[in-house]
Amino acid sequence: MPSRSIWDARNWIVVAIALVAALQFRLIFVQGFNWDEFYFLSQVHAAKNGTLQIALNTIHTRLFFWLPQLPGEIAQLQVARMFMLVAELSTVACIIGLARRFTDLQTALIAGLAYISAGYIFLHGASFRVDPIATALLMAALLGSAALRENWRSCLTIAFLIALAGATTIKAVFFAPAFAGIWLLRWSESSDRKRTAAWMASTTIAAMLLFVALYVMHSHSLAIADAENSRKMVSNAGEKMFSMGLFPQAQTMFRQGMMSVVFSAAVLAAPLVLTLQKRSGIEKAALLALWLPLLSLAIYRNSFPYFYAFIMAPATVAAAAALMPVVRRYGALPLVLMLLGNGAWLYWSTPKDMQTVQARVLDNVHAIFPKPVAYIDFSSMISSFPKQGFFMSGWGMDNYRDAGQPMFVGILQTQTVPLVIANHDSLLAALTGKKSAQPLLPADEQLLRDNYLHHWGPIWVAGKEIEAGDSIVPIQIAVPGEYKLEGGEAVIDGTAVKFGAIVSLARGSYRVSERNSGPIKLRYVHLAAQTSAEEPKAGRYGVFTDF
Repeated sequence: MPSRSIWDARNWIVVAIALVAALQFRLIFVQGFNWDEFYFLSQVHAAKNGTLQIALNTIHTRLFFWLPQLPGEIAQLQVARMFMLVAELSTVACIIGLARRFTDLQTALIAGLAYISAGYIFLHGASFRVDPIATALLMAALLGSAALRENWRSCLTIAFLIALAGATTIKAVFFAPAFAGIWLLRWSESSDRKRTAAWMASTTIAAMLLFVALYVMHSHSLAIADAENSRKMVSNAGEKMFSMGLFPQAQTMFRQGMMSVVFSAAVLAAPLVLTLQKRSGIEKAALLALWLPLLSLAIYRNSFPYFYAFIMAPATVAAAAALMPVVRRYGALPLVLMLLGNGAWLYWSTPKDMQTVQARVLDNVHAIFPKPVAYIDFSSMISSFPKQGFFMSGWGMDNYRDAGQPMFVGILQTQTVPLVIANHDSLLAALTGKKSAQPLLPADEQLLRDNYLHHWGPIWVAGKEIEAGDSIVPIQIAVPGEYKLEGGEAVIDGTAVKFGAIVSLARGSYRVSERNSGPIKLRYVHLAAQTSAEEPKAGRYGVFTDF
């Protein structure tokens, strides 16, 4: 029987995990949403509206099909984050269960606490992305591979978890070494190795078949699913995701280490400590295999902060083995206090005003446009509106510039797009004429600059500014609709238009003459509600917080 002091220590570790989870729960409602979260929410809306074109990596749109029923993007993202927190806590439970296979329960619990309180895992482990879902599924599959009896039920259960994780994100392949290690350990300890090998082979085949079935069902249920788009996505990922040399996000790795010193030290020390421990060679190999997915950080381009909640999960089990001698020598309390303090410090130092700013922007957009309109932006921030253009991530911008074809020129030739949200440096530079590290193509820049006026904060609406003078000025209208004349009177194609009047303009060329002391403006929005509240700063980090 365990002593009372050990039992009390276990209770305190569980309480510490609950406290860190409570801090994360609070962050759901105050931490700014990252651009990725809006992007994933927009995919849910696109699936609902029948406009989702990519079947790969979008299975989450089926899990969250009900989100658009909630009032507003902010509430939808908050509720989605709650489910991600549940997924993260499931991952913690699986880490504890799997670590228990290699350590005592007290150390396994500390490993779970170390994971949930560690740097970017604490900050982004409950973000609305596919990563928390895939991590929970894969860790459950690893735990099942280590603990469940070998029968057809466990075979199908584990296979389904793996298949669903793969349908959620192709990054699931990074867990392959972890599964190889756990299955090798199980096979080596089996009293009937032939039966165990058959069970593993059946699980692998079933996982592949279920993945294909899930993909086919998902893609066929999409109104305009395009298999070619999915094929191109995989091909492009192969070209781009591993094309930046060694440690493409080295700065992120360094920050993760500084924000979780104890956890990072345990993870880094794990391979060395394992070689010194008195374990069987197979057990050491299994633990090392759980650690090996971390090597993806050396080559994977998108190893951004949110990736750590995914890739660190199996490595935490290996880290538990490194923590075990420390716990036995110094006790659990010092580690628990340090890990709990780390989570509290991360919560305290996290900015908590950006979500309010984002809500203000969204409220103003919906006030200006009570009904959805097409728009251009960085990451589908207005998820309930039909976005035009591409996701302007680093990868997306590289693809756009490599293609060398102006995208927005083609869009505005066929679509009516009265709204631009300047929540990306490249968009803001195009609209204002300033320089950007990743500028749009010149034709796209000129088009946006000539056809949109600043309205409020990052909100730009279709419009024209015409300098004062007696000469006739030719203008080109790229966004058809009704415009309000501001700043004076004018003659448009021979028709006199008074100040404040509404004029309907189709797509095409016009000749404008006016006699005013200052410039006049033609603004698309004429029945819009007046925007309110303080305007956020210009640029991406006026409406988003960096990782």
